[in-house]
Amino acid sequence: MSDEIRKHVDGLVSVYIGLNNVKVNDLGKVSKPDWGMGTVNAYSFNLNGELFEFFQGLGIKTKPCLADLLSSLLMDMGFVQGSFEDFCGEMGYDSDSIAILKLYTAIQGNTKKLERVFHKKSIEELSEVLAEY
Repeated sequence: MSDEIRKHVDGLVSVYIGLNNVKVNDLGKVSKPDWGMGTVNAYSFNLNGELFEFFQGLGIKTKPCLADLLSSLLMDMGFVQGSFEDFCGEMGYDSDSIAILKLYTAIQGNTKKLERVFHKKSIEELSEVLAEY
């Protein structure tokens, strides 16, 4: 996706949710073996008092924008609506893995934070806007 498109979508999302200049903090490279990940790029950002961490592979060289972050969080949200076994089956993970259980629990935590930041209708509308992002 071109930087121009990313900036345009990011601007639309910022206007929609009424938040401008959400600061994304670059935390550098971190290892997340407890989540079944190796070394990743780590970021944090704050939405209306809720702190989120965001991780992406080392091959992605651009710092994520708000649209990137929300798109990822909203997709993750859809995967934890069911049980842990459903999550593992959908994602192809081993349900006996403690690391994957920690990942699932972290995604559930982010889901609860998103639900505190946005009304259900706003989450649905944002999901539609970012579905093809």
